Amino acid sequence: MADEDLKDEGDEDIRDAPGDDEDLIDDEPEDPARDEELSTKKKVSDAALEVATDVEAGFVNQNERSNKQMDWWDLYNCVLTGKQFYSGNSKIFVPIVYNAVNARKTRFTNQIFPVSGRYVDVTSENGDQPSAITALLENYVQLAKLRTRIMPALMKNGDVEGQYNLYVNWQKRTRHVTQRVKKPLEVEGEQLGDEEIEDIEEQTLVTGSPSVEVLADSDVLVLPATADSIDEAIEDGGSVTVLRRWSKSRIRKAMADKEITKAGGNALISALKESADQDAKKNKAQDMVDAAGIVAGRAPYANVHEIWTKLKIGGERRIVRIYYGGNENILSVKRNPYWSDKLPVLSVPVEKVQGSFKGKSKVEPVADLQYFANDTTNEGADSSAYALMPIVMTDPEKNPRVGSMILSMA
Repeated sequence: MADEDLKDEGDEDIRDAPGDDEDLIDDEPEDPARDEELSTKKKVSDAALEVATDVEAGFVNQNERSNKQMDWWDLYNCVLTGKQFYSGNSKIFVPIVYNAVNARKTRFTNQIFPVSGRYVDVTSENGDQPSAITALLENYVQLAKLRTRIMPALMKNGDVEGQYNLYVNWQKRTRHVTQRVKKPLEVEGEQLGDEEIEDIEEQTLVTGSPSVEVLADSDVLVLPATADSIDEAIEDGGSVTVLRRWSKSRIRKAMADKEITKAGGNALISALKESADQDAKKNKAQDMVDAAGIVAGRAPYANVHEIWTKLKIGGERRIVRIYYGGNENILSVKRNPYWSDKLPVLSVPVEKVQGSFKGKSKVEPVADLQYFANDTTNEGADSSAYALMPIVMTDPEKNPRVGSMILSMA
């Protein structure tokens, strides 16, 4: 059998669940470790590249949805755009959408996280309430700032974009603390009575807690788009992708932490520059910074696709995490690093529509009403201003500059 025939068979067999012994990846262990780099295997790399190609096409297909979402965010941020019909001197924005979204955000946040501070209710099999578990969960809610940071942003995203998207992870923080301590007085290794002295001691503290990230809907892609859930998409041979924007320092950190290969990371840094690819994908975070009035320099970044899918590893389909840097650059392929083998991405529509994974924006049905309110208000403001300065009679021969007396656009 020719080498080309073997390659074609391998490309097809890796993503398929059934297969014979000849379909197994050569030299692949039966149960690879979760931190083992699999992108060095050619057949795994080829299969990952096939998935990444489908993902790139998927982001192009949802580009129209992303563009519309930027229009809805302009309505929330009270930005007058070219969607307005009237263009006059007044630039007034009536905050109808802004007030409605914020009211719903406050209502739902207080429902899920009451002001009382009791957010968790745990009941065991025998009917008792385990206070230790409850206290731990309450502490995690505070450490992750679910009530103050995550929930308000999530509610706004849901109303404006029509989809709730979260990414759950575990974070570690390292602090080098210097503090005063009391130590027993010792001379030549022997303690002298109960006398104590003050000393300076340095200590390294490592704390861990859940990390919850709110994702923009334009940065999340689920294939197939008709799947009812993320689990169904993965089981049906699809994928779940989160678009990441990595700076040069973030790429180097990923290389140091062995998240990606050094060869792939160096290639990504070499190609790191402002390109048309960045403009093609909507960057909601940058738009929010601009809306806040912060003029930040647009540093170059790389679009990295974090892809979750199933590939055939050692004769069995396993959930893997793929980092793809574009231009056929597979940065990493590893098994799901979480022992639960569940995906850290949570995504559900605000209102489920049969036949579509993603939902519709709550702002879209009232967008034209918002534009009409703005136009009407600005027309009235201009009319009132013109009424205060009416045009009076004049002699054209003595005042030939009649055109300068016309105040209205008509």
